[in-house]
Amino acid sequence: MPANLSDLFSSLTNDVTCMATFGRMYHEGGIGKKFKKIMQEFSEVLGSFYFEESIPQIVVVDHLRGLSDKFDRVVADFDEFLQGVVDETIAKVSNNPGQADVIKALPSDAYVAGTDTSSSVLEWAMSELLLHLDRLKKVQDEVRSILNGKEEITDEDLDNMTYLKVVIMETTRLHPLF
Repeated sequence: MPANLSDLFSSLTNDVTCMATFGRMYHEGGIGKKFKKIMQEFSEVLGSFYFEESIPQIVVVDHLRGLSDKFDRVVADFDEFLQGVVDETIAKVSNNPGQADVIKALPSDAYVAGTDTSSSVLEWAMSELLLHLDRLKKVQDEVRSILNGKEEITDEDLDNMTYLKVVIMETTRLHPLF
């Protein structure tokens, strides 16, 4: 049965990064749908070619394509989401929620850096492993032998997965992210 690994890896890295940066996951319910939509649009905006950056004389093309307006809207939506995260966090700590732009910037940077890069590395690694099934089997054997039936992976388990580390390093060598 075919599976969309891009969506799977994107969801996985989204959940892990959200937990690390925001202290919770945003994948269920209305807020999850809104967050996923914001992140998809955010990725589209970041990945778009802007004439303003390369050929400022024809910046009007960006306006005609609607990129400038979309960028402004996506930034406002993301800022509103982050403000909600900050307000939620402050409300947990005290009864005085308020503005905290610096607090919003830190998890924003961490989230953006952690999600896109991790998801891309996982996609490339899986693509390479599917092209080299003998290496895929070697990774699977290593993971299975180290986990030995355990459901949870510890940092120590990851430290012992030397071949998996080599696969990740080789993936980033073959497919640099930047």
